[in-house]
Amino acid sequence: MNTHSLLIELGTEELPPKALPLLAQAFTQGVADGLNKRGIGIGAITSLYSPRRLAVLIQAVASEQPTQSSEVFGPYANIALDANGEATPALRAFAQKNGLTVEQLEKTTDAKGERFVARSTRAGSLTLELLPEVVNEAIKAMPIPKPMR
Repeated sequence: MNTHSLLIELGTEELPPKALPLLAQAFTQGVADGLNKRGIGIGAITSLYSPRRLAVLIQAVASEQPTQSSEVFGPYANIALDANGEATPALRAFAQKNGLTVEQLEKTTDAKGERFVARSTRAGSLTLELLPEVVNEAIKAMPIPKPMR
């Protein structure tokens, strides 16, 4: 997997010097948490700050997410199949909601009985596409008593 260095810098109005370390650490932690939550591998991370800047430097960031797998549990067999073994509207709606046909659904068994499950995999998104959302989340999580626009 390809990795690249990443520098995220926020230009700000004059920030109080006493608050800088706390704000920089909160921003850095928010960016790291956002990337980790999305499964993007990161290397060494450094906080940088000045009265008009907050920045995060990450030495190695994966260029994309790993392949994403999902497993969505659906209705139990007694609800999903009628007396003739045909799919009920509930099962057809579950399959359509997950972008599959009834034949593509798999069955699994748990403590309550047999049920249908929709399993799928998709390629991971590019890190570049996910960064705006990660940065927005990090900014919203910062401990700022009076945020301004």
